Amino acid sequence: MKEVEKIFKNLGGIRDYLDEEKNLESDIVFFEKSNDVLFPDFFRNFIIKYAPFSFNKLVKKSVKNRISSFIDGNLTVDYFYSFNVESKQSIQKLLAVHEQQIPYGFIPFCDGESGDLICICLNADKYGEIYYFHHEAKNENLIKINSSFKEFLDELIIQTDEPQNVKNWRMPESVKKNSTKEFIKMLEEWKSKNR
Repeated sequence: MKEVEKIFKNLGGIRDYLDEEKNLESDIVFFEKSNDVLFPDFFRNFIIKYAPFSFNKLVKKSVKNRISSFIDGNLTVDYFYSFNVESKQSIQKLLAVHEQQIPYGFIPFCDGESGDLICICLNADKYGEIYYFHHEAKNENLIKINSSFKEFLDELIIQTDEPQNVKNWRMPESVKKNSTKEFIKMLEEWKSKNR
């Protein structure tokens, strides 16, 4: 996990949530047995050692060629959840809330943009791939963003520049096509207020 420590250092460090119990291997094993899934070793070891946590700085992930609806081509990566069922933000609680939206085999492990989640897929045909769960999308609400968790971590960056000028932003067709009317209206109102 030395490579992970280096990634954390380059991203400005992490803050532990000491008020929440750390994951124990038994929490992960119980989750796997209860849900008939098996996590990739690198992911499992990462979650046991570090979660739950947040980054000290604003951390983003480039999705320019994968998701066209983000103004600056980046999505926020924030709180990493716990497998401890007693935790305030446990993965089990998230799955219960999104039971009708997130398909079987997709397990949320951290926050994306507001209300959205980043998931690891445990289904055989997409095993270990990382997906972005867009809770406002009407059609395709799961979008592949990485082939592995390691690749996902390697591509995280600190947000250092200002987001793209809102005045020049045009709503991509994919957003118009895949989002609810309420979400589109909210984006249009936000753009008009921030010109």
